Amino acid sequence: MSSSRRGAAPRPRLAARVAPAPAVQGRRAVVRCKPRALGAFARRLLVAAGVPAAHARLVAHSLVTANLRGVDSHGIQLIGS
Repeated sequence: MSSSRRGAAPRPRLAARVAPAPAVQGRRAVVRCKPRALGAFARRLLVAAGVPAAHARLVAHSLVTANLRGVDSHGIQLIGS
């Protein structure tokens, strides 16, 4: 494998550079759960708030998908707003 950077050490793979998320970031605890379980929970919350089931399913799926893509500002945190 040739490097375009002369004399530079090869860059590590992405997986080697990314550290696992700490259990606590600042003052907020990081909670991890399976996407399917999170979507089901969000769907139940929305239905309990009076959202029709079909819309709740679509919104929950969209929010969880945003989180999975790394766009947390458009993710499940919006359920409370």
